[in-house]
Amino acid sequence: MPKNIFFYTLLLLLLIGSSLFISSYFLSNNLEISENNGNMNTIFQARGINLNLNFKNSNLTLKVSSEMINSKKNEKNFYVFEPSIQIKNDNTNLKINSKRAVILYDRNLIKLEEGIEINGNLSRQIVKAKTKELTIDLEEKSFFSEEIKMNLDAQTFSFSKIVFFEESIEITGSPIKIRDKNLFESETDKVLIEKDGRILFPKKVKALISK
Repeated sequence: MPKNIFFYTLLLLLLIGSSLFISSYFLSNNLEISENNGNMNTIFQARGINLNLNFKNSNLTLKVSSEMINSKKNEKNFYVFEPSIQIKNDNTNLKINSKRAVILYDRNLIKLEEGIEINGNLSRQIVKAKTKELTIDLEEKSFFSEEIKMNLDAQTFSFSKIVFFEESIEITGSPIKIRDKNLFESETDKVLIEKDGRILFPKKVKALISK
């Protein structure tokens, strides 16, 4: 049964002011909860926290680690400071770091901001990427941004969205811009990364310029 951020949140709020209950839905190490903490707008603040989540109907796992997380009154958000996020299954292992993030638990979204770096493997392909903002959608099994620049297979891909399927990973953009090591540029609308690491171009690739 898919895990849901809203369920985790209910568990966490029920635990405020009581001992921590470790369950298969909400896992935390060295958790310290401080109610209010001198700020009447803060419901709680927790340090040294790990959240283990799942994408909907997928074998992909998502783990959020942070030195500090808090929540405010009248909001359905968790504010996460300097989060480290791991997305993993048998063929993919990505680590995403940023300065801050917001978990919108009623919408199953994670929004990252500032200094976002992505490193690891996409279906056995080694990747490195950067972007200014990034949204992870647990329902859609995707993450997206206005522009993601990723080094992949000795080329630089500039695109807007990645969607995880059982048999492949789909990269899309309007368009996707591709630059190789010789600075030859091209563009397309869709790129697929197969489970064995093969990169496929189902849409026509248009050559642009050569510098």
